[in-house]
Amino acid sequence: MIRRPPRSTLFPYTTLFRSPFQHENFHYNADEDYYVCPMGQHMTRIGTSHSKTASGYRSENTRYRARNCKGCPLRCLCYKAKGDRRIIEVNHRLNEYKRKARELLTSEDGLKHRGRRCVEPEAVFGQMKFNMAYRRFRHFGKDKVTMDFAFLDRKSTRLNSSHNRESRM
Repeated sequence: MIRRPPRSTLFPYTTLFRSPFQHENFHYNADEDYYVCPMGQHMTRIGTSHSKTASGYRSENTRYRARNCKGCPLRCLCYKAKGDRRIIEVNHRLNEYKRKARELLTSEDGLKHRGRRCVEPEAVFGQMKFNMAYRRFRHFGKDKVTMDFAFLDRKSTRLNSSHNRESRM
């Protein structure tokens, strides 16, 4: 029987603990650098791959491969590839960032800050994302983000004024 942690409102059960066969739920031994699959088999490191996103961010993914999946009773649940060994890719830096964020958000101070989080800006960001298809800020730094907000404000003002003109006619 696979144990599951208690349900948290911060990290919903359905997203993080959906399946014991997702590599996020495998046990990782950092000292010897290997993962353990649900069947107890070690997945050893076979190399790294580098990728670059459209925005220019470079990430490094480490690849791990199981020793032998032939005859495994959980193979059909674990993966559907034709090969005889499962390979997973893990971004250790991303996992570390997620761990730090989880610690900060669930700390006493983090819970206090989240409790004081204002509801009013949420509607503004929701409108930006849905109505204007604006998914992320394209610049870094306070001044440049302020410039992005000013751009969006002008864009929404123009859209609203053209809509108002059309409704008056």
